[in-house]
Amino acid sequence: MKKTTTLIIMLLLLSGALYQPANAQWSPAGKMGSGPIDGCFSFSINGKGYAGGGANGNKFYQYDTTTNAWTLKGNAPGNKIRGWAFSFVVNGKAYVVGGDTTGSFTECAEVWMYDPDSNSWTQKADFAGGPRDAGFSFVINDTAYIGCGFDGAGVWNDMWRYNSMTDSWTALNAVPFGNMLFPATFVLNNKGYVATGEVNTVSSAYEVNTLWMYNPAGDTWTQKADFPGTARQTSFSFVLNGMAYVGGGQAGYVNVYTDMWWYDAITDSWSAAGNTPSSYPAWSTSFAIGNTGYMGTGVYFGTSSLIGTDSFYKYKPVVASAPELATNAIEAGVFPNPATDYINITGTINNKDVTVLDVTGRVVKTFSAGSKQQLYIGDLEPGIYLLKLKTGVKTANIRVIKE
Repeated sequence: MKKTTTLIIMLLLLSGALYQPANAQWSPAGKMGSGPIDGCFSFSINGKGYAGGGANGNKFYQYDTTTNAWTLKGNAPGNKIRGWAFSFVVNGKAYVVGGDTTGSFTECAEVWMYDPDSNSWTQKADFAGGPRDAGFSFVINDTAYIGCGFDGAGVWNDMWRYNSMTDSWTALNAVPFGNMLFPATFVLNNKGYVATGEVNTVSSAYEVNTLWMYNPAGDTWTQKADFPGTARQTSFSFVLNGMAYVGGGQAGYVNVYTDMWWYDAITDSWSAAGNTPSSYPAWSTSFAIGNTGYMGTGVYFGTSSLIGTDSFYKYKPVVASAPELATNAIEAGVFPNPATDYINITGTINNKDVTVLDVTGRVVKTFSAGSKQQLYIGDLEPGIYLLKLKTGVKTANIRVIKE
């Protein structure tokens, strides 16, 4: 756990129903085995989950979905605790960057690559931004991005791009949302997102509920719809079925939160997604495997000390087989969804005009369905699309995920 002031003192909703994580279920996902801990790094590769390091631990564990159990795989890279380190996966290899190596503001710039096949760590070129922890990282098209964080004395607003093929770093434009700690991050449709966090200025530090979208094509940021929960930092996040989930966290180093929200990039809107079962939602860690999200470890604030856990939980939204919105009485659905080449429209479909829009609202395909029930989408790029059906004055809108 860290606490900051100016420096560190201590450390989808188109009409509400386009995508409905109906009857979403949380269930236990085992105990990591470290004992109470927070500030861990985590990632998933080849259907396995991994977590390690943390504010007071130097171990590294693997999660097996079939046994619902954790196995000790050795030590965290460099045999150091790696508190609040950055982590990401590129081309089947995981990377752990920086982190507090003692729990007492001893940040480092080390970069380590993990090979799951050999269960081995290889040290790479140091992070060019210098010693760092508590910032954000994400991967778009096999390119990693890192930004913000704490260097042991102050908080940054910089951003860097990492090329794993050349093992090199490139400085990018500074972020527009200020010098930030502990934001939540996710990627949707080849765009990176940074949500919530703690902004540090010359005279103060405060939590925010902002959401910013990064476009790597122009190295540009666009502010999107604010996170609807209380402003906070240290939230967890994962992406399932083309939707981003953000929850947990803390504010003021006093209050913890267990609420969770999901974000729809097409409509730029948030919806409530219930509460997490964990009572330790600050500085927890998270990852996704398939269409299941995982969160665990973390702390809450006791009367005189932090109280932590090494328990994990898994979240599997039970999505309707055809996540659809019937706005004006067209009864229609789509299967399969997600789809690769063809989709089938169910319901009364005669004489429908069909328009396909991408996440920016741009029309990418049109059909005059007539009596056809099967439409070809194999020429579309993978991503989330909106299928708009119209017959006379009646319409319907159906989300389609193209794999």
